[in-house]
Amino acid sequence: MSAPPARPARLRHPIFALGALATFALVVGLGLAEALVRGYQRIWPKRDRAYIRYEGPTLALPDTLLGWRPRPDATVTLRSPEYQSTLHTNKFGFRWTAWDSLAACRVVVIGDSFVAGNAVDADSLFWAVAARESHCSVVGLGVEGYSTDQELLLLREYLPMLRPTAVVLAFYDNDIWNNREASWEGHRKPRFEFHNGNLTRVAGSAALTEHPSLLTLHQVPQESQRNSKRGWLARHSRLSQLIASVVSPARLDVASAMLVAPLRDEMRVYHTPFDPDIAEAWVVTEALIREMARDAAAAGAHRFLLLHAPLRETVTPVQWQAAAEFWRMGPDWTPRSVQAELQRVCLANAIACLFPAEELRRLQESGTPAYFLGDPHWTNAGHRAVGRVLASALRPYPSAQ
Repeated sequence: MSAPPARPARLRHPIFALGALATFALVVGLGLAEALVRGYQRIWPKRDRAYIRYEGPTLALPDTLLGWRPRPDATVTLRSPEYQSTLHTNKFGFRWTAWDSLAACRVVVIGDSFVAGNAVDADSLFWAVAARESHCSVVGLGVEGYSTDQELLLLREYLPMLRPTAVVLAFYDNDIWNNREASWEGHRKPRFEFHNGNLTRVAGSAALTEHPSLLTLHQVPQESQRNSKRGWLARHSRLSQLIASVVSPARLDVASAMLVAPLRDEMRVYHTPFDPDIAEAWVVTEALIREMARDAAAAGAHRFLLLHAPLRETVTPVQWQAAAEFWRMGPDWTPRSVQAELQRVCLANAIACLFPAEELRRLQESGTPAYFLGDPHWTNAGHRAVGRVLASALRPYPSAQ
């Protein structure tokens, strides 16, 4: 009589097998999550204070008129995955080093972080390139986070001292929405209203007291100090950094706190027709631009130019399609709405407008990045391209009388 077939041996310790399987699944899951976070941040990185490391003193000081102003006589090093730059500010807090008050062509370029150009070498700044190629004396008054209202007040400070023959306003797309706001990233700023043909500053719309947060704006520990306090996982894992950012939003050493970024209000300028808030913002913006042109002319400037700094995602069709899919923007959103409205503003107010979007598009499509990947500003190549556009507008400059 044959023996019955042998049954498979049962695992003596099934809990160990389940544990091993769970561990394997966890490792695979974490690996996939790490890959997804890295892929997301590469395809659609979010610029924040963690992406750019500032080593040195803060670049912003509280100011009762402007909200904040640049720190004078500062040396700061910026580090990011894409660049490293060391910038020096002069006694006024800006990056220009010379001004020829006797030159026939004296140009003041005013704007926000695109004019400050903290991520690029001083020689590559678009207004420095324009100075070399046009043989004009050009200085840049650029402050991160400024909108047109603050730039108007800042220009009024410097017009009597610099006495330029031309003024160039570098205009970024988010200026429109910010011109109707009384704060920027939690910091109070001046604000204007336009009623019955009059542009008036709203009472109390400036920083009347010092904001402690401004004293630490952009400031982080030195690289060696920061790394010595972080473990290997925190230094190398994007997933770990993301979790840390959610658990402790106050930390600056994180990559991104959100996997799905909300559509910021400033993006509503690309929706047509404009909603009431954006339409109101455009009315104030046009009045500010017109007032700046009048102030420049009253101070002796022969020319006033508006230079458009377009949002990175509006430059090429591929970038706009990615933005539209990411933020679920339909066909009633258009990347050229800001440029079209600026053209109307310039035509209505007899202002010369410069639109370097085409040059930036060609640069991007040629394989040379005009913008950084994780930072919305121009690269060295982008600055040089815009500088040539500005220089071509300044070359036929009439001699000052």
